[in-house]
Amino acid sequence: MADGSNENDENNKVVLGSAFRNTSIVLYGKTIENIANNSASTAKSDVESAVLNHELGHLFGLVDVGSPMQVDHEDPDSEAHCNVNGCLMTSNIEFGGSIIDMVDNNVPELDDLCINDLVANGGR
Repeated sequence: MADGSNENDENNKVVLGSAFRNTSIVLYGKTIENIANNSASTAKSDVESAVLNHELGHLFGLVDVGSPMQVDHEDPDSEAHCNVNGCLMTSNIEFGGSIIDMVDNNVPELDDLCINDLVANGGR
């Protein structure tokens, strides 16, 4: 976990984590802490878990970053992110937009389309 934030953060859009190729992940600790502190009901550990699982999804090739999509479900407004509401791989997790609404004591899971992509790529 990096003790800082992403250099591309803006007032209304922050990056909570990043995956690099298929080798590594960084979580932006300062930003995650700020997001969690803005909610009385969401634990920092839930935000961290959601961001870590999201970035692991990218390392596994989701969404169309190595694991070909079986059905098109890439968000046209956010490359490499799922367009299915509530899916772990939506851009809300990475960019912090409405992560608090998604992670209120419940880390989101992959939707069926993302799971099918993993299975088609050899997952179980």
